[in-house]
Amino acid sequence: MKTSATLLTTALLASPLTALAVQSNYTYVEGDFVAHGEAETRFGGFRSEEDYDGYGFKGSIDITPNLFIESSYDELDADNNGGELELFSGGLGLRAPIGDNANPLDIYGVATYESLEENDGSGIEADGFGVTGGLRWQATPTLEINPYASYLDYGEIDNSNADLDGMRFGVDGVLNVNETFALTAGYRTTKLDIEGPGGDASLDLENEIRLGGRIYLTK
Repeated sequence: MKTSATLLTTALLASPLTALAVQSNYTYVEGDFVAHGEAETRFGGFRSEEDYDGYGFKGSIDITPNLFIESSYDELDADNNGGELELFSGGLGLRAPIGDNANPLDIYGVATYESLEENDGSGIEADGFGVTGGLRWQATPTLEINPYASYLDYGEIDNSNADLDGMRFGVDGVLNVNETFALTAGYRTTKLDIEGPGGDASLDLENEIRLGGRIYLTK
């Protein structure tokens, strides 16, 4: 974890950051390294905690000045028990500028298809929908701040009578090195509840730290 932070800091200091008047760009591809996360599972009196890491990919395409399509895929691996969680999201977004030209601010919302599969013998597979709202604020000509919140409803878990839903909260920072490339860092927490005839349970993915890079496909 310390090594990843040191590498990111070195890259930032070494990069020629020019004063770009950057508007929020919604056409890009991004790769993330999930450096750290903490998974907690609860069922009745049972409680399990596990650290995890992994990787993720994300892409977005502008289709009109106010509409965009985005999708993401994450693969998260538990450090000790070999468990693996795959998450996919994809959908249509709407954005609107509400800030001034000096520090552009966009408010956006996205409606998504969501799927989740846990490959650790538990057999948890589910798919449903999500709704995300957030801000993209150009705090400086090179630094963008992106706080967001999501409601996730995966519906009924396959081959069970249990439903899975919850919330996700996060914030991303995007440091634009130039008009084509940016460095990214993010923090997020996901809290999911399982409700079924056998009792309620929860799956929390907390304190997730993500480091990555983004390539803009248009200027």
